Amino acid sequence: MVWSEDNGGTPSRGSDARTAFAAVLGLSCMFGGIWLSDGQLLGTNGSEAGTLAMRICTCVVYFAFFLIARRFSRRGDGDVRWLFGVSATVGIALFAAGALCILLVMPGLERGCAAWMTLGVLSLFLVKIIGAPVSVGLVCLFARLDGAMVVRSCTLGMLGAFALYSLVSQHSVAAALGGRGIVGVAGALLCASLLLAMLGFGGAPVGLGPDGRPPVLAALSVPGVVKRPMAKVVTPGFIIMLVFSAMMLGFLRNGFTGGDSHGDPVSFAALIVLLAVALAWRGLRVEHVFYGALLCTAVGILLAPSVAWALPGLEQVMCGLGTALFEVVSWALVVWAARNSIETLVASAAMRLAATAGHLLGTLVVGAGVLLAATPSEAMFASEQLMVFVYMVLLVVLLKFPGLQAPFASAGDVSEYECGSAGGTGSACKDAGDGLPAEGPEGACAVSDDDAVAQVALQAGERAAGSGAVSHSARAVAVPGSGCATVSPQVPVPFMPDSASSQPGQVPVDPVSVPCDTIARTYRLTAREREVLGLIAHGRNMPFMEQELVISRNTLKMHIRHIYTKLDVHSKQEIIDMVEALIAR
Repeated sequence: MVWSEDNGGTPSRGSDARTAFAAVLGLSCMFGGIWLSDGQLLGTNGSEAGTLAMRICTCVVYFAFFLIARRFSRRGDGDVRWLFGVSATVGIALFAAGALCILLVMPGLERGCAAWMTLGVLSLFLVKIIGAPVSVGLVCLFARLDGAMVVRSCTLGMLGAFALYSLVSQHSVAAALGGRGIVGVAGALLCASLLLAMLGFGGAPVGLGPDGRPPVLAALSVPGVVKRPMAKVVTPGFIIMLVFSAMMLGFLRNGFTGGDSHGDPVSFAALIVLLAVALAWRGLRVEHVFYGALLCTAVGILLAPSVAWALPGLEQVMCGLGTALFEVVSWALVVWAARNSIETLVASAAMRLAATAGHLLGTLVVGAGVLLAATPSEAMFASEQLMVFVYMVLLVVLLKFPGLQAPFASAGDVSEYECGSAGGTGSACKDAGDGLPAEGPEGACAVSDDDAVAQVALQAGERAAGSGAVSHSARAVAVPGSGCATVSPQVPVPFMPDSASSQPGQVPVDPVSVPCDTIARTYRLTAREREVLGLIAHGRNMPFMEQELVISRNTLKMHIRHIYTKLDVHSKQEIIDMVEALIAR
C-alpha cells in the first residue's frame, strides 16, 4: 500500500488483505514476544522492583523514539520503512545483548551489589528498546487499513497476542521450553513481528512522490480520510480514556503481588472464545470492547469474594480478560489518532508513549499500596478499591462532560444534538438546530473539490479495478491553505446532471441525487441510509426527516450513526462537503 510506481500509485484489494494479515499477525507476535521476555527476564533478574524499573525504562525508550519520529517527520525526506527497519534491527540486537546479560552475566554477580543493580537496570533498558520502533510501525500499518477492517483487526491482533502469551505460559509448555527457551521464542516472535510489519508496508523504497511530496506523507496516506492536525485529533477525553485503559495492564502485572492469570488453562480457553467472537462479529465496534472490558473487570474486582467462593480462581481470569479487552481499546484509540492525524508517524509515537505512561501509572498504584499496607494482600485490596474509584470517577466525568468523551463515544453520536425537544435548549440548540452535529471537530481540514472527489471516487475505482472497468493512479497532496492532507487520485468521475441545464418543460434533476448514489455505492449504504443521506445533503433537520421517512427519532439516529461510521466522518458538514464537491466536479 505504499504509493510507488510499482503498484500504480494506489492500493489494491490484494494489498489491503496483505496489509491486514501482516498487521494482525505482527501485533500478536510483537506483544506476545514482549510479554514472554518480560516475564522470564524479570523472573531471572529477581529484583523486587524490577517491573517498576521496566515500566520506567519503557517510558524513557518511547519518549526517545517520539523525539526521533518528530524530527524524522519534520525533515520529510526519508523513507519511513527505513526508519522502522533500521531502528527495529538495532533494537533486536540490543534485546539479544540485554537478555544475555540477564541470563548469563547477572547470575555470577553478588545479588544486591552496585554492579548487579546497575547491570540489571541497563539490561532491562536494552531489552525494551525493540518495542518502540516495532509498535509504532505497526500502529502506522493499522492506520492505513480500510475503515471497516480497523476495529476487528485491532481486536484479533491484541487478543491473539494474549492467547499466544497464555499458550506459552501454560505450565507444561513453559516446563518443556525452559527459561532460555522462552526467551528464544520471544526473540523469534519479535523478529517475526518486524518482518511482518515490513511485509505490510511492502513495495519498493519510497522516494519523493510524483508531485514532489515528501515520502512520509506519501507512505502513510489513507484514502477517504480527512486528516487533521494532531492537536485537533487528540482531545483531553481521548488522553484520559487512553491512559486509563492502559492502566489496567500495569495494575494487574505490577510485579509486587505476583501471580498471572493468563497462565491458567481457563484463561487460554476464554481468549480463544473471544477470538472466535471477534472473528465472526462483523459489526464489532470499540465501545463494545470497552463495555466488555468494564464488565469483566467489575466481575473480577467488585464481585471477587462471591466469584471466588463459587468458582475459585475465576475472579483472576475475569480480571485477565478485562486487561486484554482494555488493551484492545488502548490500541484501537492509538490507531484512531494516527489514522486521523496529518502527523501519522508523530501521532503514533506520541500515543504509544501515553499508553506506556498508563502502564506505569497502574504499576505505581500498586506500588503505593505496598508501601502503605502491611501485607501484599492488603496492598492489593487497597489498590483494587482505588482502581474501582478511579474508573467510577472516569465514567462520571465522561457522562457529565460529553465534550471530554473519547472518539468512539462521541463521533457520530447525535443524541447530544437533539434540539426542539424537552431537553434541547440554550446556545447548543441554536448552533445545532438541525438535530445533527453542526460543526466538525475544531480545526478539521476543509477539503477542496478535487480532494473530496478523490475520497469517494478512489474507493469506487478500487472496487471496479478488478474488472478492468476503471484505471486510476493516486498521489499524496496537501489541501491548499489548510495544512491538511488527503489522497488525490486521477479517476473518471460520473457525469453530474445539473438542474440548471434541464430543457424547458422537463422536471429539474435533483443535483444531489447522483453524488449521493455514488457515495451510497462506494460505502455500501443500505436503501434507507441512502434516503437519510439525501436528506442530510439537503440540510434537512431531524424533525423533517422523521416526518418525511415516517420513522422514530431513535431509528433515525441509528441510521445517521451508521452513515457516519461507514463514511468515516464526524459531522453533517463533512457529508455536505463531499456531495458539493462531486456536484462541482
